[in-house]
Amino acid sequence: MYRRWAASAKHRRIPVKMTYEQWSSVWGDHWQRRELDDLVLARYGDRGAYRMGNVYITTRGDNVRDVVRFKASRGPLNPLSEQSGQSISLIPASGKVG
Repeated sequence: MYRRWAASAKHRRIPVKMTYEQWSSVWGDHWQRRELDDLVLARYGDRGAYRMGNVYITTRGDNVRDVVRFKASRGPLNPLSEQSGQSISLIPASGKVG
């Protein structure tokens, strides 16, 4: 799946600067629920490369809303810190979405 995802990003001209291990660690336990909960790996503000510190797991619908919100605010893309090198998940560990 990683290779397919990376190829899709490349086709959309989005740089991928994550190893398989990093990509897998961001998905964590959410991977098993990605289809059921319609989860995606998103970029803050829909800008920049897929890299640690610029990605998070969210629902497809929330991703669209986040893109609009981040682009409208023109504020920092990552609410934690663009320099932190950390990624967060906006989906609770409990697995309940919504």
